[in-house]
Amino acid sequence: MTRFYKSFLLILVFLIYFFLARLILYIQYHDYFATLTFIQVIQGFINGIRFDLSIFLTIIAILLLLINLPLKFAETKRWVNPFVWIMYFIACISFLFLLGDVGYFEQVKRHIGGEIMVIANDLDFVMDMALTGYKKEILFYLTVCGIVFLLVRKILRIQILEAKYAFIKFIIIILLLLIGTRGTFSRKSINIIDAFTSGNSILGNLSLNGLFTTFHAAMKTSDFKRDYFPAKEVYKILNLEDKEFPLIKSYAKKDTNKKYNIILFLMESWDFRYVDSFGTKDKKFGVTPYFDAMVPKGIKFNNFYSFGQRSIEGVQSTLIGIPSLLGLPWMGNGLEVNNFTKIGSIAQEEGYSSILIQCFKRRSYRVDSIAKACGFQYYFAKEDIPTVYKYNDPKAGKYGWDYDTLMFFKDKIDSLPKPFLGCLMTGTTHGPFPRIDPKFEKYPHSPMTLGGFLNTLCYADWSLHEFMSQAEKTDWFKDTIFIFTADHSLITFKNAKFMDKFSIPLLIYAPYIFKPEVNNTVGSHLDIMPTLMDLMNSSHSFASIGESLFRKKEQLAFVSDGLYIGLITDKGFLTHSTERRLSYGPLTSENNSNDYYNDMEKKMLAIYQLTYDLIESNKWDK
Repeated sequence: MTRFYKSFLLILVFLIYFFLARLILYIQYHDYFATLTFIQVIQGFINGIRFDLSIFLTIIAILLLLINLPLKFAETKRWVNPFVWIMYFIACISFLFLLGDVGYFEQVKRHIGGEIMVIANDLDFVMDMALTGYKKEILFYLTVCGIVFLLVRKILRIQILEAKYAFIKFIIIILLLLIGTRGTFSRKSINIIDAFTSGNSILGNLSLNGLFTTFHAAMKTSDFKRDYFPAKEVYKILNLEDKEFPLIKSYAKKDTNKKYNIILFLMESWDFRYVDSFGTKDKKFGVTPYFDAMVPKGIKFNNFYSFGQRSIEGVQSTLIGIPSLLGLPWMGNGLEVNNFTKIGSIAQEEGYSSILIQCFKRRSYRVDSIAKACGFQYYFAKEDIPTVYKYNDPKAGKYGWDYDTLMFFKDKIDSLPKPFLGCLMTGTTHGPFPRIDPKFEKYPHSPMTLGGFLNTLCYADWSLHEFMSQAEKTDWFKDTIFIFTADHSLITFKNAKFMDKFSIPLLIYAPYIFKPEVNNTVGSHLDIMPTLMDLMNSSHSFASIGESLFRKKEQLAFVSDGLYIGLITDKGFLTHSTERRLSYGPLTSENNSNDYYNDMEKKMLAIYQLTYDLIESNKWDK
């Protein structure tokens, strides 16, 4: 067999990895793909070969060329075999990444993308999750790699025959590599967007693979369209002044000198569906009784959404009001070199003490650096927090213990000069879910199942109750505004309907300050920082796409799942690939006109374009 034919055979063997990863994805998340017809499923698998070949050939192109050099000395096993084994090693690493992507898909119902650099900062967390919840998958991976090893070895043992017209075949390989890596005969190579040409995001996700999406998300995103309107039209669409820093605004001080304490709780994966006071009436889980008891006494926001689906997106969008978009740096990964509103520094100017505590490890998502960049005076993390509850296994809390963190937070607040601005990020409800105490086990427990999550949510709710019970005894409680929301939703255990990806609870609780209310304002994480400015009664300028939830006039929430963007209003939703509209629909019993969706699309794309323009020109804030 000539090297030319061996190369084709080897590529077919290595494509087994991609086929298996896609097959596992389809089987494991069959409920997600259930809306696809049989023809569409076949189409997804066939179209997926384009994306598989594009990324794999890009990675191994040089090796293929070396194997097929049109020179006499290259027609030996001594020359060919080492390059093939390097190719095998790369294919195995690629398969590991693809399986990891399948696991990641469970969390966000999409392939991994630009957030890979953020995840890379927390490799210890990733390894913990893999070793705790995916032992069978690791065994499967090793088995498949072993089978492919035997196939590759069998191919390599076949005698290499002298090739006729070796130079011509070498040219053919170069041409095939160009076509394969580009994935098309057109001028532009295929990109993530090309998987969504059908307008069906579910079919697009079946066609894609995590290796392809990660590679293209990490590349310079000059191919992504983001110039939709002239600058003046963007300002007009968004009702902004045509000025150098269009997002800078300020609120007039209220006629009072009273300064209230403010605490923002970013609660890990507190999905609205599993919090009975926010979920559907026909399905109750019974694991958040204490939080549910507070809801009727506070301001309940029925239409609140996370910006994204990862914790770092929640941190960035709530604390600094900047959406994290594909191609832009993340907070902790380069965004901090830009000018942005520093909520901690402003709080200090307003006479506030400020503190941020996270349940996770200090360097997780680089929140320690983010806290400093935002101007928080004090920052603490898992390494600083003593274990006070008698856990069966204290080390099982890989992402910290909510109860211990809340008690530590309360002690720190007691000693702070008043007024204060506090932010606390919980973590125990992050999978894999630790077994804590039999009294919290309302459901059969497993580290990666809904039962495990609900049990840790029960513990988290109890922990919050213990904190609030202690807080009620303090002299600062009556002057404190508590803001409870989630960092993101949890779609691991449910079908990925668009709204479910972002719907989260929001409760503003201050029984001695605000009257109970059910508020139907449409808001998102991007409105939290302006709301903090409003609650501090600060007239200091700040920059944000969002508005205070107490002043908001336009009912909309800008969201993103990392690969596409979306807009949610009180009447409908719309999703977009940045090249074309993907889906849209009403949220009420009344149908919306085409003009309504066209206006939604304009606003969404204007926000997207403005965000890029202001970050790249460093004119988000002064």
